[in-house]
Amino acid sequence: MKFINYVIQCTTLGIVFCAPPVFSESSTNSRFSLLGGITLGGEEIGYLQYLDGSKDYVYSGDFAYFGAGLEYSINQDFTLQLNAQYHWDVVTAVNGEVRFSRYEFEIIPYYQLSERYRIGLGLGMHTNIKLSGDFNVNAEFDNANAVIASIGRKMKYSDHWLEFRVVNVEYLRTIDNNSFNQAIFPFDGNHVGLSYHMLF
Repeated sequence: MKFINYVIQCTTLGIVFCAPPVFSESSTNSRFSLLGGITLGGEEIGYLQYLDGSKDYVYSGDFAYFGAGLEYSINQDFTLQLNAQYHWDVVTAVNGEVRFSRYEFEIIPYYQLSERYRIGLGLGMHTNIKLSGDFNVNAEFDNANAVIASIGRKMKYSDHWLEFRVVNVEYLRTIDNNSFNQAIFPFDGNHVGLSYHMLF
């Protein structure tokens, strides 16, 4: 299983970082994009407790992300989208915060259903996954692989587009108890999201 994860991670990173120079040979087929969105899902992965005893929770599938991408038009029917983004959820108090964050790299091939609609299914790799905060909160997680299903809708009077996505991902925290024993704690990071892509 670890070998399969390693192959997926290497393949995803290789395509994301090596593809742009190749695409740049035909600038008319590739366009740069900025993207941002909101997400909902996951499970409770951390919390902030107030003086009155109430709690605010951080979730492994919430809250928002922003980043940049490269869209490459293969032909009239198929488009390839490469994304790199920062994804986080956070709860705050007067004296600090608790945050769950990660960096995400994605490659999503799209099929053009019509002039304005597209569907895609792709892979993602999440890195630098951590729970951090100002109250002795510090936990790191293993790199994770994601599967992304996406539906895109082009705006009527521009090339910008809206995307609805469903992401399947699991985050694992591995703790070495001793040299012969490991404890693995899984967290469900599955979520849905809505994002906006600005093309240039």
